[in-house]
Amino acid sequence: MEPVTIGQNCPCLNNKVGFCHRGVKRDVSDRMKQECWDTCKNTVISWILNLVNNSIKKSVMFMTNASDIRRHMEKSYSITNGANKYSLNKQLYETNE
Repeated sequence: MEPVTIGQNCPCLNNKVGFCHRGVKRDVSDRMKQECWDTCKNTVISWILNLVNNSIKKSVMFMTNASDIRRHMEKSYSITNGANKYSLNKQLYETNE
């Protein structure tokens, strides 16, 4: 059996966002597709970990799927309080001056 490489018969790589929303399911009937899915999943997680700063990375680095990472980051870092958002934007503006 040949090793699966990124881009070679890996249609899931075209749907990277699907890993973050659990839209791409792991095919349990075909070993090649399973290896492809695992490779794509790990690639997406690696991209996420390389894009976030170290404090965020420490809080998500042991999560095993991208959708859990997305949910954690969404819950932890989304701003729903309008006054808090205004305050953060004001502080950001003042640091740029």
